[in-house]
Amino acid sequence: SVAWLLLTASMNLLYFILGIVGYKQQDPEVVGVALIYIFFCSLLLFLGLTIVVWSKMKRIFREIMHREELWQPTSEGDKKTEEEESLAKVQTSLFWGGSPKIVIAALQFMQFGYALFLSVVIIFWNTIADGGVGMEWYLFGIIICYSLFVAVASNVIPRYTLCTSLAQLVDRRRLNETVANYHLEEAKRQKAHEMYMHAYNEDHKVEPTTVPTPPKTDSTAGTAPTVIAVPTS
Repeated sequence: SVAWLLLTASMNLLYFILGIVGYKQQDPEVVGVALIYIFFCSLLLFLGLTIVVWSKMKRIFREIMHREELWQPTSEGDKKTEEEESLAKVQTSLFWGGSPKIVIAALQFMQFGYALFLSVVIIFWNTIADGGVGMEWYLFGIIICYSLFVAVASNVIPRYTLCTSLAQLVDRRRLNETVANYHLEEAKRQKAHEMYMHAYNEDHKVEPTTVPTPPKTDSTAGTAPTVIAVPTS
C-alpha cells in the first residue's frame, strides 16, 4: 500500500542520512543520540498527525451534514448526471487533495510506524539500554501514543465511512442491490409466514368465527363485526 511504501522510503532515507553523519563524525555515540531524539520526536509527530486527522474528519462530516446542495434528490439508475458528478467532486474536494484515500493512508502509515517502533525496541533492547534513557520511557511513550491513536481511529473510521457513503458519494449499484435483496428477503419471510399459518390452520382445523361486537355508540358507530380464527372443538 501507499502507507507502507512511504514508511519504507522514510526509513531508508533516515538510514542513509545517519550513515553519512556517522561516516563524517566517526563517532557512533552521535548517531545513537540522534536516533533517541528521532524516536521521541516521531512519536510526538504521530500524535500531532492523529489529532489533525481527527479534526479534519470531524470538520468534513459537519460540512457534509450542513450543506443542503449535497443532499439534493438524485435521479434513478446507476449512472449519475453531470450535475450529480459535479456535486460529488465538491464533496470529495473536502478531503486533502480531493482524495478520501489520503485519510486511510495516514492512519495506516502511523499504524505501521508504531509497529516498527515497538519492534525496534524489542529487537535492540540491550543495545538501546546503553543510550542513557531508561527503557521504560520507550515503552511508556509507545503505549501512550498508540492508545491515543487507537481511541482516535475508532472515532475517525466510522466518520470516514459515513463521509464516503452519504449524499452524492452513495454507491447506487450496491444500494440498489441491497434494496432488492431486502425486498426479496421480506417476500420470502412473508411467504414462509403464510405457509406456516396455512399449515397451522389445517392441523388445528381453525375456522373463521364471528365475535359479537358491543352496542354501537358514537365512538363505535359503523364498526364492522370482528372476525377471528379460533380452534373448533
